[in-house]
Amino acid sequence: MKYRSVIFKAVLTASAAAALAPQPSFAAGEAGFGELRGKAKAEFASAYRSTSSGLLDTCPVATQSLDWNLSLAGCGYLEGYFWTISSLHNRQREQHRVLFYDFETSIRYGYPVRIAEGVKLSTSVGPYFDLPFGYPRAHMKCWGTYAVQRLDNPWLVPYWKGLWIVEPTRRGRVCFGVEKKFGLPGGLSLTPFAETTWMDKRRFDRRYGAEPEKGGLLGGAFAVTLIGVQAKWAVGDNVSITAMAAMCDTVNRQARQATRRSDAYYAKNDWPVFRLGVEYGF
Repeated sequence: MKYRSVIFKAVLTASAAAALAPQPSFAAGEAGFGELRGKAKAEFASAYRSTSSGLLDTCPVATQSLDWNLSLAGCGYLEGYFWTISSLHNRQREQHRVLFYDFETSIRYGYPVRIAEGVKLSTSVGPYFDLPFGYPRAHMKCWGTYAVQRLDNPWLVPYWKGLWIVEPTRRGRVCFGVEKKFGLPGGLSLTPFAETTWMDKRRFDRRYGAEPEKGGLLGGAFAVTLIGVQAKWAVGDNVSITAMAAMCDTVNRQARQATRRSDAYYAKNDWPVFRLGVEYGF
């Protein structure tokens, strides 16, 4: 089945970018009541890989984000982020403007549960909003529910991030991943990671032009993976240099066939993604 128009697909997938969107990683629930912590980050990336929809650009982009966490002490915490993206090229000018063409934000309530010494299960859930101001024909009422859960421990950290869009159309995805952080001398840390994304049949259809064959898995399908390593180098008390090198792959057979049939310049089944940025914590 042929792809829908490039503009139509881009607008639909913009509602759940999140590939470059930040994920708060504060030690939630350990601070005093009312203590606010955050981090601001600016990054350049060689490509744009969306958690919800896979590869959406193979040319450079820039993103800016702000994560925050407000401690409620024994009552849990509030956390969220604000994120925006800009193209560093003109190849998608027919779809959206170049600068700040998409914004998204989420505010979630979370609660940590200590299972054992050094082992903590953190769960947060709340509303998600996408504001595709840079798309001239985009639907401006894009919102849903965003949930994050991770099991922090000294060995291997599993996590999942679920996004369920309600408006303008109902669709959802769940990203599952694992990561392991290694601290090195000189303020450097390396975190290898691997994650895969399950899409429900409606999101799969809008991304690849048809619902998953034979009913799919649980009414959807695992479509894309991202495997790589993240690096962070603390160059001051509050400033760090960040970097990432990863490989984005389409793993579903039906999705790979649809991608090969597409004439979009960014339609790649296997593509490297690199990021470099600076982060300020407060």
